[in-house]
Amino acid sequence: MEEFEQVDTKLGECPDIPNFKGKDTAKSELAKELEKDGRAVIYGINFDFNSDKLRDESKIVLNQIAAVLKEKPEWKMAIEGHTDNIGGEKF
Repeated sequence: MEEFEQVDTKLGECPDIPNFKGKDTAKSELAKELEKDGRAVIYGINFDFNSDKLRDESKIVLNQIAAVLKEKPEWKMAIEGHTDNIGGEKF
């Protein structure tokens, strides 16, 4: 099983993850990636365990996406999500 290390960062920063170095930088980097490739991998949208409630830190990422989409209302978006490996066999 793969182990992960928790890294504490300032709100709005995710080390070693493209597009998320700061609010304005993230927005422009995300827009550039979408313009270039027509798609982007986005990290940092998480939910509370065993819940549909978004975690507070996810709102920063969602606001960045919303800002890009407000500037490009003609863009369409497909959202794909995946579960993590937290929880027992019951999940």
